[in-house]
Amino acid sequence: MTQKSIFRNEAKEIFVRTPGQKTYASIKLDEQGFCSLRDENGLCRVHKEHGPDRLSIICRTYPRLTHVRGNQIQRSLTLSCPEVARKVLLDPEAMQFEFATELKKGYIAPTYNPPWYLDLIRDLFLQLLGDESMSLDKRLFIIGMVLNRLESVEQDQEAQQAALAQIIDEVVSGDIGIYFDTMPTTTGFNVDFILKSLNAQFAWSILRDKAQTHRRSEQLRERIQNGVSDAGDDLALQALCLQTGLNTRYSAFMDKHPSVWANFFVYQMYDTDFPSDTPATQFRKILMDYVYLRGVLALIGAGKELGIDDMSLVFSTYYRSRQHGSRIDDIYQGLANKLEVNEAMLPLLLLKAV
Repeated sequence: MTQKSIFRNEAKEIFVRTPGQKTYASIKLDEQGFCSLRDENGLCRVHKEHGPDRLSIICRTYPRLTHVRGNQIQRSLTLSCPEVARKVLLDPEAMQFEFATELKKGYIAPTYNPPWYLDLIRDLFLQLLGDESMSLDKRLFIIGMVLNRLESVEQDQEAQQAALAQIIDEVVSGDIGIYFDTMPTTTGFNVDFILKSLNAQFAWSILRDKAQTHRRSEQLRERIQNGVSDAGDDLALQALCLQTGLNTRYSAFMDKHPSVWANFFVYQMYDTDFPSDTPATQFRKILMDYVYLRGVLALIGAGKELGIDDMSLVFSTYYRSRQHGSRIDDIYQGLANKLEVNEAMLPLLLLKAV
């Protein structure tokens, strides 16, 4: 017999049904943006009284992620959780994978047809990420150029194989890397994109009444303000602050924690199943995330020493707002239109901030 919950009457006020939407209902949060079913110690009262079986699906699984791809079930964690961001990005062993085989009688795997080049592109991606003879930004630029060139050829395996062979030759010879070396810096455009994106997240958190995201965004704005307070609204001075942050405290933090970006890009590769679908477009989105995250950390670093708490706050706040539908892509589109730059090239140009 199913035990009646002691929260039965309370639940009538806490749970709000959402007819016509994907979710059956939502939980009404308190004034601070926390779940109303937390106790005075911040722990779940439902879990305390009834155990995990009575939790909703999201409460039972968060921050875990599950992706079903053909006959594989891939499990990971979401960076919107601050503790996950710390563990995934700071642990050099975090990207070690465990494989297990499980036979399920009658299981029919969903259709999954990755492109023929998936493993080839992933191998190239990982090799370039590990090549420390070049700056990370240059390596990312080369990968982006490879994918843009691949996207420009006919959707035919033979044509794509020929194009990839030629592109890889240019990578090995260093010809593609020369483009990056001769590009001008885009520090001012970086600042414009970063601050507008941050303001968009802040406004979104207010409009959508996301108190937790709003509080985190406010913390980010305060930390960034410490780094750019003397610049005011002067874009040139703001760009100088970004350069200062990148060249000093940001660089020092990344030297101390070299696993951050290596883990980030490997995580993104598997989380987005890159390059299973329109690889150049997938990679552009990953790059824009990187440009934003790098820039926010650098602007904070312009005013203070960067700590692990700063990194965790930056990543978790960004992916929390992304997870709940903030429109960061609109800022990217607006910047591309403003600069009259091809969308395929904009993130590659923004890579060269200094």
